[in-house]
Amino acid sequence: MAPDQSSSLRCRSAFTLVELLLVVAIIMILISLLLPAFQHARDNAKRSKCVTNLRGIHQGVINYGTSNMGRIFIIRGRSVQKAFNAIGTGVHNNRNWDKDIDWVLAMSTVGLAQGPRRDQGGGYQHYDPSPLWDCPARDYKSQWEVGFPQLVISYQYFGGIDKWINDTGTWQARSPLSMKSDPRWALAADAAMKIDGVWGGGRASAYGGLPAHKAPNAAYPSGGNQLYFDGSVEWFDFDELIMIHSWNPNARKCYFRQEDLGVWSPPASAYGAP
Repeated sequence: MAPDQSSSLRCRSAFTLVELLLVVAIIMILISLLLPAFQHARDNAKRSKCVTNLRGIHQGVINYGTSNMGRIFIIRGRSVQKAFNAIGTGVHNNRNWDKDIDWVLAMSTVGLAQGPRRDQGGGYQHYDPSPLWDCPARDYKSQWEVGFPQLVISYQYFGGIDKWINDTGTWQARSPLSMKSDPRWALAADAAMKIDGVWGGGRASAYGGLPAHKAPNAAYPSGGNQLYFDGSVEWFDFDELIMIHSWNPNARKCYFRQEDLGVWSPPASAYGAP
């Protein structure tokens, strides 16, 4: 073959710059089309895992109540929906801490917490909680906080809350107090919480990784799962969630949802908004 013919064939078999750019553009378009689908599938998987965990919590509460004269686990100070006491001392918000019962040890009897063990660095009881309390959307695992005699959980839990505190005042709660509670009252919910005025704020040992279900390209939540006392779970978008109760409404904006709000009528400002 003549030299000029060989050179001509090699040129015709190579890609031009325009062709390479066209291939890159097609790949980028395909990625942009597939990424939302992948993100949606991943978010659905996280939601499903949280639903499974919430239902496990419900089963543990029911198992405990069935064996203990209808009592259910009581949250810290009957107010702090993010933590449990062991053997507590003192008074919180002028209400008894249910200090005669180790609620975390009680939880361990139905598989919701493990322990106890003594922390070597201080005088507090510390526990290794079950992964059931930890939503997979979080990098941080629930644990006893050093310096705080409490078990921090990654969900909101409402058992024992007798008064709702929010920006409008204090109200008679519609939260579960015993096994005789209304089936449609919220027992637990994903932690859609704004701490110290910041989504994702607060100390990492208590609030790291929140909110569990972030909106796309944003810090605020896309919404949250709500576990009712009848064991059903329902998802609500963030703008449907309500700041119903917080032990510190000035610094802890805690959003969840239930239909029965008693005599309290939430203002528009109580609803979640980006």
